[in-house]
Amino acid sequence: MQADPTPIVWVLTDGKAGDEVQCLGVAERLGVTPEIRRIAPRKPFAWLMPRGPIDPREAPDRPGSPIRPPFPDIVIASGRRAIAYVRAVKKASNGATFTVILKDPRTGAGSADFLWVAEHDRLRGENVLVTTTSPHGLAPQRLEAARRAPPAAIAALPAPRAAV
Repeated sequence: MQADPTPIVWVLTDGKAGDEVQCLGVAERLGVTPEIRRIAPRKPFAWLMPRGPIDPREAPDRPGSPIRPPFPDIVIASGRRAIAYVRAVKKASNGATFTVILKDPRTGAGSADFLWVAEHDRLRGENVLVTTTSPHGLAPQRLEAARRAPPAAIAALPAPRAAV
């Protein structure tokens, strides 16, 4: 009997919706249900992000740490506070976790195994994917489904309607 080939995936952010929604969109397209891990570094550690160390209170060996083992196969992160934590997961997993950063981490292409940045960012490298827009969960099928069956609050509005 074969083990489940579905990878264990973490979405790692400080909980900001704009960062988290990008990570969730990528995980969804990978066909996985990620475990959401939220970091909350205290001052002064938050001030030192993305280059500084993680908050020691959130180290992998601390009870309740958002990056406690067992480590995932893949970590998808976004937001400057998450960058140091991505490095910490990579180190603590002895390099076994594949690291992904969405948006320019401001720390270079070596910050993760794979980086996905918008075209307006300057970051480039062999492990950097550059696209016109940032990743998101608005697949054509989802938009079509919403068009066919809009939420009640939107359907009740007079037509024609436009939304952004």
